[in-house]
Order: sequence, then C-alpha cells, then structure tokens
Amino acid sequence: MFELNTPGSNFSFKVSFTHGFQFNFLSFNTVCIELRLSLIKCSSNISSLCGGKDAIFICDNNVPCSVWVTINNNEERRINLGKAVGLDEWTSGKFSIKTFGNPTFHLWLQFAKQLTDTQQTPLAEDKDNVKVPKSKEFCRGKLIALEQLEKVFVEQTNCDVEFLFEDEEKIGGHISILAARSPVFYAMFYHNLQESERGKVFVQDIRPQIFKEMLHYIYSGQTLAPLTDAITQPLFVVSDKYDIEDLKEKCVRYLLRSVRKSNAVDLLVWANLHSLEKIQEAALDFVAGNFKTICHSNEWENLMKNYPELGFLVTQRYAAV
Repeated sequence: MFELNTPGSNFSFKVSFTHGFQFNFLSFNTVCIELRLSLIKCSSNISSLCGGKDAIFICDNNVPCSVWVTINNNEERRINLGKAVGLDEWTSGKFSIKTFGNPTFHLWLQFAKQLTDTQQTPLAEDKDNVKVPKSKEFCRGKLIALEQLEKVFVEQTNCDVEFLFEDEEKIGGHISILAARSPVFYAMFYHNLQESERGKVFVQDIRPQIFKEMLHYIYSGQTLAPLTDAITQPLFVVSDKYDIEDLKEKCVRYLLRSVRKSNAVDLLVWANLHSLEKIQEAALDFVAGNFKTICHSNEWENLMKNYPELGFLVTQRYAAV
C-alpha cells in the first residue's frame, strides 16, 4: 500500500493491491490482482496530473475513471475503475498478469468529468428501472460511446481506407471519422477523389507507431500509450501535419513539463525549428538557469557550432539572471 499524490496539489490517493500475491521465484506465475484507490484529501484547486495521461481537472468535479498500468516496465494496460457506493473509493475488476518474481508497477490516473448537483436534471429510468439523473446517464453513455468508438479502431472493424507504410505495415481507418477530426483528412478524402476512390493512402516519413498513436487519439481523445520523450516530439510533428490542434496542445503540455538538463539544449533547438515559442522560452530559461553545468556538455558545443544565434540568446538570458 502506498500514497499517490498529484504534484503541486492536495489531491492524494491511497493505492492498494489485493488478491493473490503468491510468487514462485523460480518460474513465471499468473497473478490475479485488484486495484483499489481511496481518496485521502482533495482541494478544489486546478491541478495537473503527472505522467503520460496528463489531464487538467478541478478535483471537485472530476473522478477517476481508469488507470494506466505499466507492469515490469514492459506491458501496458488501461484498467477501468468503478466507484464504491457512498465511499470515496474506486476499484478495478480483477485482472491477471504473468510475472517472474516480484512485479513492479507504474500508474497513470485518468479522470472523467462528473457533473455537479446544479447541473442535474430530472430522473430517468435506466435499463434496470433504477432512477438515475439524466445528466449522469448522459455522461455514462458518452464514455461508453467513446470506448466503443475506440474499439472500432483498435479492432480495425469495417475500415474503408488503408494507410500503407514503407515497411509494408498497414493501418485501417474510417473516412468519415478522420475527416470530421482533421481538416487535412477532409481535404484528402473529399477534395482529392483519387485517394477516396482507391481507399489507399501511402504515408512517407512517418513511423507507423507514431501514425497509429495519432489515429488512436482521433478516435478516443487519448493516445494508445502514455506519452514519453521518445514519441512526443514526432507525435507533435504528425499532429501538426494533419492539423489535430488538441493533440498538438497535449504534446506541448507534456514537453513543457519535461525540460531537464539532459534534453534542454536539444529541446531548445527543436522548439526553434518548429516555432514553438512557449517551449523555446521554457528551454531558454532552463539552460540559462543551469548554464554553468550545461555549457560543458556536448549538446552545448553542437548548439554553438550549428545554431550560434540560439547560443547568443542563452548567454543574453544568463547575463540577465
């Protein structure tokens, strides 16, 4: 059992695992697990969750709906959570993992908006004849619809367009959904009739996994896996190419939180090349603030050789600190 905090806020959970931690340290075992979250404290301040599944939320109006679990730094899963009646607790269903010895976990919480009492409307009967507020019924229905739409993409059901890559990998999609979410796809399928009629689009200079992450976001509003340094920059580039504004904003928020000594110089160059002023300013401030250490790195040497104008901006900022 341990406590899970959101940095900079008073929003905390106690996390516990139950059901079946019996290991044979000489072989793989199937372990049945149930995850339980218990709310310890909560403020009404707007806070931002750490980790890949970033979400800005007002704690009073949002509740955990699922948790992303990375098991043994390898297997990734999204586990749905259900709220216990009358308690500030959320539990997952039982799920099984195969592990060798003691498993390790990384958790990313995902929140969904819960409507307040002032937003409630008259009661309606659900399929079990239980009286529930229509607004809550709508919220639940909306989440179910999103999950089903995500399933259509993940299972590649009834696709009417196919994206082809240089390594011969193929990813299917649905023209009407893609066109609704991207002006670029709309022009591609409804103005360029050849693409629409053939039902095949050749994709160059984009890795299949990055393209798949973008498509998954189009269908579900979230990436297939938590954002990492390795995928966020190329994911921004592809979302910019296809004009997915909300995904671009998600990538920018992640990168703003991820500036550190090991990547600040490279991030400064990348932000400058893509005209991302917020990230460039954040990287400039960080490099200037840690200049005595960073100026001895290979990254700084390469910056001064290839982008002297950025080096000049950093030294200016350092002199003003």
